[in-house]
Amino acid sequence: MRSLLPTSVFCLLLAGAKAADVAIDWTAIYDNGGPQTATATVGDTVTFTWSEKDGKIHNIYKNANKVDYDACAKTDGTMEAPDATSGTWSWTPDAAGTFYFICEVGSHCSSSGQKVAVTVSAAASDPCFPSSATVILADGSSKRVDALLEGDEIVAAAADGTLTTDTVSLLSIAQPEAHAAFFLSLTSAANTSLTLTPEHHVPVGPSCCSTLKQAKDLQVGDTLWVANANGRTSTNGRATSTSVTAISKSQGHGLHSPVLTRGGFPVVDGVVTSFDSIEKVTLAKHGLEPLITACKATNMCEQFRALFLAGDRKYVDALRRLRL
Repeated sequence: MRSLLPTSVFCLLLAGAKAADVAIDWTAIYDNGGPQTATATVGDTVTFTWSEKDGKIHNIYKNANKVDYDACAKTDGTMEAPDATSGTWSWTPDAAGTFYFICEVGSHCSSSGQKVAVTVSAAASDPCFPSSATVILADGSSKRVDALLEGDEIVAAAADGTLTTDTVSLLSIAQPEAHAAFFLSLTSAANTSLTLTPEHHVPVGPSCCSTLKQAKDLQVGDTLWVANANGRTSTNGRATSTSVTAISKSQGHGLHSPVLTRGGFPVVDGVVTSFDSIEKVTLAKHGLEPLITACKATNMCEQFRALFLAGDRKYVDALRRLRL
């Protein structure tokens, strides 16, 4: 009998690190008398807090630029949190860069150094396909990834390269409005063209499908695995090898990635792909299906999604039309 991992353990292992909380003690910065720095990643939650002490009032003002920040100037900036003896203000950066905040009350910035520069780095790009990518359904028809629904059966490869079908899960990424900085387009000797984000994994090497590479690490001549034109039948019902003949940057709209219930490797635009690292795909193979069954039986799927994807929840929310 297949064992069932506890939900919390499974999700932590499979989801990996997600958005984080960055705490800034606004009172301590004032008390310590000096500017501070902080770091965050796009999608993190940065929270300023200050508590009542000696009746002191503080606020949060976002400077327009570093020149104003250095001079404690209040020109063309934004008041983010009003005067108060205590308070909390949270901010979720949606772009990389350095952002500057000061306390605008009296001489708190110039004399007491109540200011902080927050450097925000770009989040790792989601491993996704553009909206225009296509998969093959179990009945042999084609469907764009932006039209997929939970429960759709699509052609996939098993771990040994056998072509089969697997079920699109409620954990699939679907954000048609999003834009990746750029995609990579992989052309193969089998006349396939696969467009995906640089961080997306694909099976490579002399056998399918236990060895994976991210698209950004592929080189011309590397071996990929493909299905034939109808995606369902190939030589002996197995994926066949081909070689990468060209790699180029391209643009596209949307971010989509079908996460499959039984840990299959989705066939996208005729190429065998992987929705994550081999370790996480293996975890999905052995634990995801019974967990989804359990969450539906207990009406806990929303909580399951939140635990599984955390900071990436916005992608799942695009699938609210799913049949739960």
